[in-house]
Order: sequence, then structure tokens, then C-alpha cells
Amino acid sequence: MHQQQWQSHVRTYEKSSQSKRAYTRKHNLNYSQFLYWYRKLSEQTSVSDTPDFVPVDIKSPVATT
Repeated sequence: MHQQQWQSHVRTYEKSSQSKRAYTRKHNLNYSQFLYWYRKLSEQTSVSDTPDFVPVDIKSPVATT
């Protein structure tokens, strides 16, 4: 499989709500190869428009009396 084909799979995976494992099973892909290309392509360009982690601001509850 060529890099362009992996790019297509990575983009499609990012739009899906599936886990990497489930996506690779559904599309008959080698899981290890998918992880390799996912990491490789993620380093080259931003694969996802959303970050993996989102900062959360937690504030203490205000006591009412």
C-alpha cells in the first residue's frame, strides 16, 4: 500500500468514531502498519483538526449561606 492510500485511511479514521483497532479490523488493515503510518503522517502534518487533549478549567464551588 502506498503513502497516499494510508493518508486516505488515516483521514477516514479521524472522521470516524471508531477506535484504531476497530477501524483496522473493519478495513482489513494490519494494525501495526496502521499505527506506524498514523504516527508518521501525524508528525508530518496535523491529521486531526481537534487536539487529543483539551484544557479544562476547574473552579472550586462557591459556598452559599
